[in-house]
Amino acid sequence: KLSHYSKRTADIEYRFQFGGSEWGELEGVANRTDYDLSAHAKASGQDLSYRDQEAGENWTPYVIEPAAGVGRTMLAFMLDAYAEDEAPNAKGKLEKRVVMRLDPRLAPVKAAV
Repeated sequence: KLSHYSKRTADIEYRFQFGGSEWGELEGVANRTDYDLSAHAKASGQDLSYRDQEAGENWTPYVIEPAAGVGRTMLAFMLDAYAEDEAPNAKGKLEKRVVMRLDPRLAPVKAAV
């Protein structure tokens, strides 16, 4: 459902692969039209329109609003990095382990805990 100020909203989705819904919204991008600037202009009494000198026209620009959260982005990075493999333990026996294989652009320094 669109907000009253939005002409169109598009979602950028990520394949979270959780039970019930494989895909989920990572970010929303809303075309807020000229709603914000028109409302501010009306409330403040200021002219917030753009003057096109060549055409001799004034118009109020549209606002495109990207809305993303750090939490969902971090979750996506962590889900992409999650891996399970086998490695020898201290006694030489192969054991299953969970590792985070973060992209080097996210973890440029090699470290292990």
